[in-house]
Amino acid sequence: QAEDGIRDYKVTEFRRVLFRSGSVSEMLRVAPAMAPFIAVIFLEAFSAAAFYRLGPVRISDIGGDAAMLGLGATLAAFVEVPFMINASRLLTRIGLRRGFAVSTLIMGLITASLGLLDSALSMTLLRLAEGAVFALALMCSIEIVDRLVPRRLHATGQSLYHSAGGLGAALGGIAAGYVYGATNSGAVFVYSGIGLLFTAALALRALPRGRQLAAADRRDRKST
Repeated sequence: QAEDGIRDYKVTEFRRVLFRSGSVSEMLRVAPAMAPFIAVIFLEAFSAAAFYRLGPVRISDIGGDAAMLGLGATLAAFVEVPFMINASRLLTRIGLRRGFAVSTLIMGLITASLGLLDSALSMTLLRLAEGAVFALALMCSIEIVDRLVPRRLHATGQSLYHSAGGLGAALGGIAAGYVYGATNSGAVFVYSGIGLLFTAALALRALPRGRQLAAADRRDRKST
């Protein structure tokens, strides 16, 4: 029954994407602000890849065991859920643009810390903060796409957003893995952290302000 439910869900999502999608060129024509946002997402995923792909390796290299790695993953998941549930209240106060930038900045500090700390336990406990900022950045990104892109192109916008993130993570993981394997040092995490700090600053400059996002959303609602 569980498998049938998952299959039905996938079919429903496929139909939703099929009937609410369009070409990428059309989406960028009607929502030009998506182009810098996609660039920001790519840079964020590229820079954060060191943490997500090599964080467990780093913890193991300085003495962490399998139990500690499992604890870190559990802590991150434990924090992500309540933050995702309550993200709308928090984002109403600080705004999507600042919320994304702040979460990316904190992620940069967390990533850089992996290269500076020498305690496996401290690195594991960092997953608590990582779970929170991951949830916040994810919710900000989804909401920004939904407000920038017309409803009839939501699926295309979300697909492009996820594709940019996936490509950035893949290329970032390859680059970070090569550097870490060649140097066997934590410097790659410091460089990746700096990359995330740069991405946070770029997001503040490139992403539309709250009033612009709200205006775009109101225009979309009136046209549907």
